[in-house]
Amino acid sequence: MPSESLLKLQEAFQSIKDGPIDDPNFERLLIDAWDSIDGSSLTNLTAEKLGRMEDLEKRDGAIYFKIERHGGTINGSTRAELHTWEVDVMNGKATIVHWGRRQLYETDKRLNTKPIAQELAKSIIEKQDHKWLQWNKDKTSCKILISAVIPATNIQTTTYRRKKLRENLNKLLEPAGLLVTQMNIIKPIGKEH
Repeated sequence: MPSESLLKLQEAFQSIKDGPIDDPNFERLLIDAWDSIDGSSLTNLTAEKLGRMEDLEKRDGAIYFKIERHGGTINGSTRAELHTWEVDVMNGKATIVHWGRRQLYETDKRLNTKPIAQELAKSIIEKQDHKWLQWNKDKTSCKILISAVIPATNIQTTTYRRKKLRENLNKLLEPAGLLVTQMNIIKPIGKEH
């Protein structure tokens, strides 16, 4: 037997026409009934998050709406997932019918780490001082001041850029018997620790 909130939603659903729904009362009924609709918890979409619904409409005997999901932004993504839901009100079932993405923030400009790696490799191989290198006293090893070379921005972007720089540097330093460690320290190959 449907919940009382779902019964109210079904009654209101039958009285509205096809097309966009701009009725706060209907939205409230959908929010109230959400937890009693099968499939509504598919992506942990709770009723209180439905206040962000967009493009609510009735068509083809169902309710459709879009909603942004921001889980990825917690990990530094500049995009939100955009889900389109179909709610079969009369049968009390909800499903996601389209998954997409929406750009929320401007992305960082592309960075080519190869020229940076070439500049650093030259200074390292020739044991020259450089604003991005911190040498030990006898210049047998050095540390790359990674946050000066590649400042922190978006977590995913920063991690990727720093990894790419290490990969490019290792290609250039390997013939000289040197290696960049995960801690951005330059050491002779075989003495990674």
